[in-house]
Amino acid sequence: MPNYCQKIGGSEIITGNRVNLHDWGFVDRQSPNRHLFAIETQGAYIGNCTHGSETNEEVELGIQIYHDEYIGKGYGRDAITAMVNYLFNQKNIKRIWVKVKNIKVQKFFTDCGFTTCGYLVYDESCFVLMELMK
Repeated sequence: MPNYCQKIGGSEIITGNRVNLHDWGFVDRQSPNRHLFAIETQGAYIGNCTHGSETNEEVELGIQIYHDEYIGKGYGRDAITAMVNYLFNQKNIKRIWVKVKNIKVQKFFTDCGFTTCGYLVYDESCFVLMELMK
């Protein structure tokens, strides 16, 4: 187990069209309210999808695809769509938001239905804040 994670249980599987999201029951020790899901397709682990704690009916969402052969081929979009459906329909979340740093990622989330809702400057970095409402 990576030293930045802590096992807390978990066995939930969220199913998308081309990927499955496995809740391995890990939380980030630096951000204990963050839930980590492995993105898997055809038996291959290709990345992570994360969401923050379900407070005030909103969560922050994140995604990382680790292997170039899966980038730009719809796997990330499928993972986001599956996670969004899960959060809206199973967890009764009303608002999902992301913070992005570059235009390519901003376009990705725009294509997934997110809209720009603000900006954040933090540690000399500028982020675009995007949201998706139920």
